[in-house]
Amino acid sequence: MFAFTAFRHSVASWICLLLILIVPASSGAQQETQDDAKTPTELEVRRELNRLLEEPTTGVPAAIKYLDSVLDKYPTDSDLYLMAVSLNASHGVQQLSEDQVEAAHVAIRRAESLAKTIVADPKHLLAAEVMFADVFFLAAQTYATDKNSEAMYAAFDQACDLGFDRWSAIPEAKPFSEYLTEPEFQAYLEKQKSLVPGRIAARLKKELETFQSFEFDFNLTSVTGEPVTKSQWHGKVLVVDVWGTWCPPCRVGLPHLVALQETYGPKGVQVVGLNSENDAKVADQAERVKAAIKEFHLNYPCALIDDALLETIPDMEGFPTTLLIDRNGRVRLKMVGAQSESRLKIVVELLLEEASSQQP
Repeated sequence: MFAFTAFRHSVASWICLLLILIVPASSGAQQETQDDAKTPTELEVRRELNRLLEEPTTGVPAAIKYLDSVLDKYPTDSDLYLMAVSLNASHGVQQLSEDQVEAAHVAIRRAESLAKTIVADPKHLLAAEVMFADVFFLAAQTYATDKNSEAMYAAFDQACDLGFDRWSAIPEAKPFSEYLTEPEFQAYLEKQKSLVPGRIAARLKKELETFQSFEFDFNLTSVTGEPVTKSQWHGKVLVVDVWGTWCPPCRVGLPHLVALQETYGPKGVQVVGLNSENDAKVADQAERVKAAIKEFHLNYPCALIDDALLETIPDMEGFPTTLLIDRNGRVRLKMVGAQSESRLKIVVELLLEEASSQQP
């Protein structure tokens, strides 16, 4: 059986995105024409997926079965393909937790196959590459279990090409235990570790260059009573973490943000937490955030936000969402899902270097 714990939170972050990702897209959802009376519109597909996913026990398997039945009718709908990758990978990890190894392999390899289809498109979403990298890594574990070294290395190659950098997860994964004693595998890992940071930097630089910025501002009070306004940090690189204490992947990413603030705070970086909480009473929300601040030793301010502020973030897809704001106050990047510490450091360094190069 896999040691899948390292990826449970990663997959949980995909699940956190599901109900939001399924809501009608601005383009596809407007397409109401049908090829025939039996073909559902894209809007109807999304509504049905929402309905199925609300079922606590049968939701994900039922949604996978339904999505497979309609996916071939919408081969250009990237949202549906992303949903299929996420659902199959999530289901595979769940099956592993229940020792259903054969079924898990089927689901994970289905996710791998769909991810290959998306990645082959030169216009694929760069923002989804973190998820794809994890999917290929999961697939590599299935091949390692089957002693299929050729397929394992091929899946590993694709994971690393997409910026996989969860190196600590490798010794935790039981399928790799035999490979870890082999000099060939050790040399392979060392080579990938040296290459991956450059690949991540290249992708993030491309995202920074092509990202369509949007207006985003906040004028709040932290849960401990201090002002939290965007303008007070003008001239610094802002890392705005939109999260909730109720969200497992949000909590997983908190130590990375603490380390980021500690290392880069003196260099002109400020981390800010904006909390979207579920409690009816604001006082209860604040207490939950205060408890999280204490538990994770957060060294940056956190403030409560409402739905109105969330709605100012275009295509808000899920939690956590990290906004990177440059020294001039422009939103330069939106990163969805828990991010590794190394990925956060790379994008912050790119923004700091960019600012330095612009100075006379």
